[in-house]
Amino acid sequence: LLHLTARGAELERQLTATQRERIARAYREAGAEAVEGYRKVLAGLTDEAARPGVARPGLARSARG
Repeated sequence: LLHLTARGAELERQLTATQRERIARAYREAGAEAVEGYRKVLAGLTDEAARPGVARPGLARSARG
């Protein structure tokens, strides 16, 4: 498995900050029902082994550390 160095992680954070903000805003504006529908579509497009991370991204993220 590949992992970012501390400098790499900081660079990734800086480069994706705007994208994360836009995604969060879009989710808030769409509402919970739309977000759940979007996650269901993503799960259907994802390999079964990766689906827990699509269905509940916060849980998958905390499991990775």
